Amino acid sequence: MGVVKNTGILLISETIAKGIAFLLIPLYSYVIDPKDFGKIAILQLVFTGFFLIVSFSLKSTFDKFFFDNINTSTKTLFSNVFALQGIAIVVGGFTYLLLKTIIVGLLEINHPVYLDIVMITAVCAVFFPIFNSYFICVGKVKKVGFYSIVISLTRSVLALMLVLKMEDKILAVLAANFMEHLLGFIISLPTYVKNTRLNLIKFKKIRELGVYSVHYFPTILSNFVIKFSDRFMIQYMLGYQSLGVYSMGTRLVNIPGQFISTINKNFTPQIYQSLQEVNGLKFNQLVRYFLVALFILLFSLILFSKEIFLLIGPEYKKAFVVFIFLCFSSYLNGYSLLIQPVMTYFKEYVKRKSIIFMSVGAMNIILNLLFIPEYGINGAALATIFSYLVAIPFNYFYTIKAFSANYYIQWFFLSCIILLLSGLYMIFGHSQFSWIEFTLRMFLFLMTVYFFISKLVNLKDLIHKFSRNF
Repeated sequence: MGVVKNTGILLISETIAKGIAFLLIPLYSYVIDPKDFGKIAILQLVFTGFFLIVSFSLKSTFDKFFFDNINTSTKTLFSNVFALQGIAIVVGGFTYLLLKTIIVGLLEINHPVYLDIVMITAVCAVFFPIFNSYFICVGKVKKVGFYSIVISLTRSVLALMLVLKMEDKILAVLAANFMEHLLGFIISLPTYVKNTRLNLIKFKKIRELGVYSVHYFPTILSNFVIKFSDRFMIQYMLGYQSLGVYSMGTRLVNIPGQFISTINKNFTPQIYQSLQEVNGLKFNQLVRYFLVALFILLFSLILFSKEIFLLIGPEYKKAFVVFIFLCFSSYLNGYSLLIQPVMTYFKEYVKRKSIIFMSVGAMNIILNLLFIPEYGINGAALATIFSYLVAIPFNYFYTIKAFSANYYIQWFFLSCIILLLSGLYMIFGHSQFSWIEFTLRMFLFLMTVYFFISKLVNLKDLIHKFSRNF
């Protein structure tokens, strides 16, 4: 199955799945007050932190070893990944028991049961990403797309029912998240049972997988610090009310975030395959398609951000600037994700990648400490932009050293300038709605998109491939 078809199926399925979830965001802005929304955000932060521990970056390890070790059977890889997952879950469980009291006091959580739900949810969430990776690697993306829609639809219906009926909105959202990941665990269970054999679990293989995961883990951890340290600092410095407003901006930016994640699910295995085959043409095609698709999405969100915020409740309107800033940072992060798989594939560059992200993560913490007291929630968004921006030249330098190819850095810089100017206009430009101004924005959007597509994508070939495959 070709890269265009693979990515197309995933994009369509994830657009449907996340589109359903996105419809709940305006509802949340009217029925959940910012303080409770801030507490939901901080609990999501705790969930992500524990998920990082119990998942131990094994999804990336699975992708890497699926293509890199062609003599290793799928059952051997699954069995040893499963063993490592068990070890990571035990370590995560002990970590949780040790830190639970500290976290409850530090985050001022009134109901410790919230943390119990979060930890159980994190454990349930470990298995579905490996299931996803496996079926993407073997080209069965229709199955991945179908299950993504089922899980998202189930989660959205449950969230809608629980948020509207339950007085405790925090518990309602946590319960919906738990059911979402429990369903993912149930779906992935038969694949684990089919491919896991205890007699194939070997200490040497576990050690090999574990060493790679240890080397890769700082990258995941640093990315977590960049993305989420701002929320903890906002809660500590400004309170849950401000965190709730900021989190509405971050929740809206999950639109491009999920898009990037979707592309990356298919992109990384395809990159590994093209590197294994030393297929430069396929590699360049992947880079171009990813860059164009990402730019179009974020350009549309920034240029029509005022219209998006017409749907948002009045208590969250201050998240407008945060939304624009974080859309721009998502583009920077998306380009980094575009070039990172090359460093990940070549083992000698994994450590360098981790050092880059650890340094950027430390810088992000310092910037948040400086910017949040001075500029509030907008300062936190600015710190994220600077952090991702600083990482790009280092990532680009080592990616070029690892694998010489065209990464379209000139087009990336041009698109950054367009996004930056568009964002500044939306923040400081005409505030009242005008059909003339809206029409001009629409014309600018269409012309810019046409320019990028005509220069970077063979449109006739793309249409031919889609019509042939679908």
